[in-house]
Amino acid sequence: MQDYKSKTVVDEKMLFRLEGQLKNQKDEIDILKRKNDMLLKGEGDAQNSFKDELSKVKELNEVLVEEKKRLEDRFKKVCLELESAKKNRIDEQTVRNLKTVSEELALIKQKNAKLKKENEEKNNRITYLESSFGFAAFDLKDAKYRLMIKDLYEARKYDDFKKACIGSQISYVDELDSLDFGGFALENDISEVKRDNARSVYEDYKAGKISSEHQEYLVKGHTASKVFFRFRSFVKYLDENSIVHMSQLDEFDFNGLKETGEFTGNQVKKFIKKYNEYNQLRKIK
Repeated sequence: MQDYKSKTVVDEKMLFRLEGQLKNQKDEIDILKRKNDMLLKGEGDAQNSFKDELSKVKELNEVLVEEKKRLEDRFKKVCLELESAKKNRIDEQTVRNLKTVSEELALIKQKNAKLKKENEEKNNRITYLESSFGFAAFDLKDAKYRLMIKDLYEARKYDDFKKACIGSQISYVDELDSLDFGGFALENDISEVKRDNARSVYEDYKAGKISSEHQEYLVKGHTASKVFFRFRSFVKYLDENSIVHMSQLDEFDFNGLKETGEFTGNQVKKFIKKYNEYNQLRKIK
């Protein structure tokens, strides 16, 4: 009987232990279920969050596509505007260039008209001089030598005027450009007739009404024989070599004369000195 009671106690303890274990397992199962539910819920939330993000990304992509298209359209418009502006600038520049060319052409036409008129006047003067005096008008711009007062006013009737010029240290005709003939005549007791005669000669000279002899001098200078008349051997040499006027000596090799054996070094130095003195006195600088 005692053994039976002992066994019963043991069985009850085991049953209690098993019930405890079952309870624990049940609790663990409940915990696992709750965790599983939580996981399932978390996955759902994650999926929903992903869906939301995906939707946002799609919306953003759509915005970006629209923005890209807007920017491309704006870029094309700006390019067209730039091209139009560039064309307009080119057109404006072309207009300015055409205006400049037009103005230049107008000036050229005016100059040509002026030159034509001057040429006509010059031709008329030449025709008049040729028919009236037998020689053409001379352009003083072609002159290479200065004409002296005593050479232009050679006649004796101009002696008073020439003396007055010498007294005033006026040696060349071109120095009369600034001369007041009226005042000059009064200062030097020159009569009105002689004054007018002297002025008339000067005015003819300025108009190119110059004798052929003076024209030749103004361009070529005096004849070499006139300048070197004291050096007969040299004048002969120049004549043999067809050297007539002083202008022909401008490129002449004086030192080469010594090699001919006809002239000494001392003679050559005298020729050079005479040539330089003449040019100093007569040549237009």
